[in-house]
Amino acid sequence: MVEAIDILEESVLIDGGASQVAAVLGYPLAGAQRGAVLVAGPHPLMGGGLQNNVVRGVARGLAEHGFVSLRFAYGGQGASHETMREFWQTGHAPEDPFRAIEARDALTYLRSVCPGPIVLVGYSFGASLIGALLQDPLPDRLVLIGPTLVQHAFDAIQGSRIPKLIITADNDFATSLDHTRNWFARARSEKKLVIIESGEHFYRGLEDRLVAEIAQWL
Repeated sequence: MVEAIDILEESVLIDGGASQVAAVLGYPLAGAQRGAVLVAGPHPLMGGGLQNNVVRGVARGLAEHGFVSLRFAYGGQGASHETMREFWQTGHAPEDPFRAIEARDALTYLRSVCPGPIVLVGYSFGASLIGALLQDPLPDRLVLIGPTLVQHAFDAIQGSRIPKLIITADNDFATSLDHTRNWFARARSEKKLVIIESGEHFYRGLEDRLVAEIAQWL
């Protein structure tokens, strides 16, 4: 385990193809940088903002372990009653295609400020966006936290040869443990599955555990 170090965070506004993306860039104040990490959070209708506990905790924690980190907020307007009803029935919303564009814009920006190795971290819905980011130049490693394997497509990630770490809770309402294990068994390449006992989809109070698992694997 790398000893935690002081970090600096700054707010940035990324001009992209879909809209301007608000983000927070974090980086260590001292020592050599170990690479860069993009953190994609939950669906905006499920608290996927910059201050989400997992998004903020993982981004800050990995910066403390020597990585440049970027977490970003999804755009879009407030949801209508119809949109919310569709989301709760299907796990999808009309603006979802723009979320992948925002993630790509964030990744492009991160590469511009840190051209070294790239790690993609996706939490919940954000994990499903990683499939849209598997384009040249390919990322070096993938981390999926509580991936929504039932609601969204993960075929590109499952078939990728990029090393991947899957972290799930033993009581995740979004995806059952059996489903996650079956998906993991079919995943290609170097891979690791971490099951957090007494956890749930929101990982409240477990943010440090997530950081420790990811930092150790990296």
